[in-house]
Amino acid sequence: MNKPVREGFVSTEHFVGTDKLENEDEQQRALSDGGASPEQEPEAPPEPEWPLTIPLLHRSLETRNGALKVKVTELTFREPTAGDLMRAGGNPCKVEIVEMGGGRVTWQPQIDDAKMMRLMAQLCGVHEPILQGMDPRDYASCAHRLRRFFLPEQGIW
Repeated sequence: MNKPVREGFVSTEHFVGTDKLENEDEQQRALSDGGASPEQEPEAPPEPEWPLTIPLLHRSLETRNGALKVKVTELTFREPTAGDLMRAGGNPCKVEIVEMGGGRVTWQPQIDDAKMMRLMAQLCGVHEPILQGMDPRDYASCAHRLRRFFLPEQGIW
């Protein structure tokens, strides 16, 4: 006997025997064809490969290697460790809560520039006084690319 199917209800025949497997196969095909599942979490951005190289787009740096002047057009950073944070005087990034309400928290990362500069000098091997001569836009690009490694995972708190 055929009963009319009401909107929002699922027929029980999909949950017995092989029909269930066919339904799961259809769901897998739909997901692989670009369909999105509501329970599916967004993918995290890919982790960068270390060392991380960031070009200086606005002004190169000049340093000396013995009697030679060397022009630095990019900075290559090694992967940071907890010890690097300690030597820089602590974590250069803090989280500021901007708004709380309705079960949601909105926050912004805050960068301590002095700590970030010390940390960048440790990670790239260029002396801090030379890095202080960076164009502010190049510094901001480097600090922005590095900051996510010093923020806690969002699901933790």
